[in-house]
Amino acid sequence: MEKSEGNYLLFKLEDRQFAIPVVEVNMVVAAVAITDLPQAPEIVLGIINVHGDAVPVINIRPRIGLEPKELELSDKYIIAEIANRKIALLVDSISTLIEIDSKKIVQMESLVPGSKFIDGTAEINNDLILLLNLENFLSIEDNLQLNSSLEKSIGLV
Repeated sequence: MEKSEGNYLLFKLEDRQFAIPVVEVNMVVAAVAITDLPQAPEIVLGIINVHGDAVPVINIRPRIGLEPKELELSDKYIIAEIANRKIALLVDSISTLIEIDSKKIVQMESLVPGSKFIDGTAEINNDLILLLNLENFLSIEDNLQLNSSLEKSIGLV
């Protein structure tokens, strides 16, 4: 999927900067304890309560080659919506909102064919920003397994 000019939310994981389109973001909340979700896909750390909704917490670190880490009080959750499902992305910190000109975006397919988690890169103020493709973080199998796990654990889908 080709990204066009628009507003993005910048965030950090370790020393790397990432961005997702603002239109995919519902809100940002402070880190809270994660409730275990038995039989969830490996990428799902568990669930959190967001205004009465059970929202799965997605650990994007392994999908982008970063080591796992323990939840810290300074961490944030980006509540986003993909494929009609709210998810919480666990991130180290939120940077800012930024507008990225489509001319500054280098599509990932032209750099690394087959890359499905990162749509492209953009260089802003001498910083390399990786543009994530959230739609690809949960596979069809992950979604089915997550639905089953939510149904068995809390009666939700």
